[in-house]
Amino acid sequence: MGTGKDCPLFEFLEKLRRDDQNEFARLRALLDRTAEYGTVRNEQKFRFFNAEKVFEFKTRGGVRVMGFWDEGRVIICSHGFLKKSQKTPERELARAVAARAEYFADKLCERLKELQ
Repeated sequence: MGTGKDCPLFEFLEKLRRDDQNEFARLRALLDRTAEYGTVRNEQKFRFFNAEKVFEFKTRGGVRVMGFWDEGRVIICSHGFLKKSQKTPERELARAVAARAEYFADKLCERLKELQ
């Protein structure tokens, strides 16, 4: 990306595409559907963590992509992971919360650049 930092989500998606094309296709369909029609109202595919103001996209195979909203309909995805337990791991939730805080701090200080 523009800052020279690695993109954890891009790296996760590339690995998922190579390792599990079916789960990649499911996630891609969910993300495409969300881009077209807005977030799904199905807790099997989307969960909002109200207190933390972050959410996760979910597939049946345990693929999760964490993110948050900006400007109402703009979705910022922070990272992805493979869930191996019933609950979303606290460290993954904390990672999304930290990404949200960093994003809005950078936005406030005008350190974000518009995509071209």
